[in-house]
Amino acid sequence: MISHFLFVAGALRERSSQDSADLQLMHQVWGLPSALIRDNLRQYLTDQSCGLVYVLKAGLYARFQILSGVLPLDGLDELVRDELRTEARYGFVQIKLIQRWTSSPEDSLVILHRVLEVPDRAELTRRLNLGMHRLTQQHALVAARRRVADFHRQQLVAVRALVRPRWRLVLERIDARHVDLHAHRHDFVQHRHLVATAQVAGILPFFVLMFASSA
Repeated sequence: MISHFLFVAGALRERSSQDSADLQLMHQVWGLPSALIRDNLRQYLTDQSCGLVYVLKAGLYARFQILSGVLPLDGLDELVRDELRTEARYGFVQIKLIQRWTSSPEDSLVILHRVLEVPDRAELTRRLNLGMHRLTQQHALVAARRRVADFHRQQLVAVRALVRPRWRLVLERIDARHVDLHAHRHDFVQHRHLVATAQVAGILPFFVLMFASSA
């Protein structure tokens, strides 16, 4: 059975949880800060294992592929070892970043609560405090898909918030031009630069849609 892992980036004395996650992702390694995490990873890690990153005060943050087995701290480059000495106290794994997300702790806890089927928030918090949680293939897939769905929903809301003011702006400009709504049926033919009322009704929404889509 393929096992995946939920890693929790905790706050440290020298850096925030998000800075810790960013530093590890930048160096393409994930540190093992406790013997329990190291031993469980050794026991359940497979060639196809992936990791999800949960950042305190930021929520589900990233997904990566695990490329190596558990390696000792002294396997890191000297400069990297000095930077990640706290995170990788009990070793590390090499990783390849697959995806980053922008999330919130509230949304992420809802996803994890549903996916992991943990009985209550207190138990979920206790598990997160351990620094790592083993996931089944189904858990990992559902969590990633729900996070992606939430991300796209957030992007759609943001796009709508940007588009709506532009629609109002275009309509205000059109209204300011005092469009002649009393054009006669043959004006388009006779003057060659006027459009009758029926055509105005069809063209203006099309113009507005194009403006909003291209902005």
